[in-house]
Amino acid sequence: HDRVFFWSFNSDYVREMRCIAPTAHLMARRQDYDSLAQTLADYDPQIIEFTLPEGTDDFAATRTAGRKVMLATQKRDDETLSQLIKAAPDMVNIDAPFELARLIGKAHD
Repeated sequence: HDRVFFWSFNSDYVREMRCIAPTAHLMARRQDYDSLAQTLADYDPQIIEFTLPEGTDDFAATRTAGRKVMLATQKRDDETLSQLIKAAPDMVNIDAPFELARLIGKAHD
């Protein structure tokens, strides 16, 4: 239960999930709301997903609210993945896990 979260492009489904399973871990995308407060209030998600263009300004407030920060990118290049590492999210949503692992390994060498 602690290793799974739910999300859908259809927010009605996620709201229904909250009603059916009040303790389920839900994710909301910051880009879908006008403010962080609205993102946190809609269906009380435990995870807030950000993208690199949105920046990291809301990370501290997200964590203060007791939520996890997830950073998403579909890009696979070293520069983007290095920016992701530097941002230090709690979780990532990426298409390049092996490339990211390689860069993290380099940083620890």
